[in-house]
Amino acid sequence: MDAETVKEIVNTIRVQPPVLTKIDDETAYAVLPEHYRIIDASNMLPPPNRPKQRVTLLSIESFSDYVRRFKAEHTAIFANEAQVSYEAVLDYHAPNGRGTCDHVATFKCQHSPQWLAWINQNGKLVKQGEFARHIENNLLDIVEPSSADMMQVALSLDVKKNVKFQSDIRLSNGQHQFRYEEEIRGTVRALDIEVPETFSLVIPVFDDEKMFQIAARLRYRLHEGDLQMGYELVRHSEVLRDATKEITQKIRGSLYGIDMYTGARGS
Repeated sequence: MDAETVKEIVNTIRVQPPVLTKIDDETAYAVLPEHYRIIDASNMLPPPNRPKQRVTLLSIESFSDYVRRFKAEHTAIFANEAQVSYEAVLDYHAPNGRGTCDHVATFKCQHSPQWLAWINQNGKLVKQGEFARHIENNLLDIVEPSSADMMQVALSLDVKKNVKFQSDIRLSNGQHQFRYEEEIRGTVRALDIEVPETFSLVIPVFDDEKMFQIAARLRYRLHEGDLQMGYELVRHSEVLRDATKEITQKIRGSLYGIDMYTGARGS
């Protein structure tokens, strides 16, 4: 309340005291006799005898610790699995009455850097050199074929990024063979690069959480000597769903006894 308003109230009181009306423990208003003007007088009330706070926690452990510390009889948790977001309303409704819902803790699970690196390139065809660098930069995530084999594939593709490819053949051992022509000491020779048709990753979907295995299928396009390459993660949406269920169960287990609902709370 500014000084001018206080001065006006004091001057009015000298003539006639204002009428103070309390709506609840946190809301009140005063009617000033002059022109019967209404002002907000809530800041004149003592602070409410209950928490009124929204907090955002950055880990499952911190979220669980906070909820355990401030939980009440009617605390409820809402698991929005579509957003991998969890909201604890510590002062939620009682069965026969409405809660204030003013004390809320939230936690949103963050995807791991490994998951983002692979999912952001999923389904994209890029030049073979760019594909090779992506494989090399994320080599530690690949478990099959071995890291050494995939490193050799990446190096071969990167070295030959300026040659013209002639054809591709799917071999019986589950690999693709890309044939190109290269001039060596004045002689043009046809050479091959073999690339696995599938490879497997083991990565966490969320930061500091369980590892999941995901298969990837090679995708490519050969047009007028230009080779573009990429991959398609197999059923990655199912992996994401399973990882999310793991998070929900982990939170449910750490906060056993508190009601949890799958869904999002309305505004």
